[in-house]
Amino acid sequence: MAVGKLQTRVYNNKDTKRHTKMMVYKAVVLTTLLYGSEAWVTYSYNLKSLEKFHDRTVRRIHCIKWQDGQTTNSVFEKEYTTSIEAIVIKSQLRWSGHVVRTPDIRLPKRGMYT
Repeated sequence: MAVGKLQTRVYNNKDTKRHTKMMVYKAVVLTTLLYGSEAWVTYSYNLKSLEKFHDRTVRRIHCIKWQDGQTTNSVFEKEYTTSIEAIVIKSQLRWSGHVVRTPDIRLPKRGMYT
């Protein structure tokens, strides 16, 4: 429901700049979509569905249709964004680095090494 309101108020609004639309997408939608992703078990079929959503949304913001023949990488390079898989891996590496630096008695570190 909230994404639908963003669709009508932000993404379909012709007065809003593309940069603003991408900032809203990254700040609201991606953070909600990837909440807790540092603890996920990443299955390929889940990542594929997230990638489809990400690609479709970025293309919609830039008004690029799949018939235009632009690759996903070229679309992502336009807005300096990366794939969902890269974002998830980055957050998992950040979390594991944080856990490694914690004291040995902490529960997350015990769970990581058992």
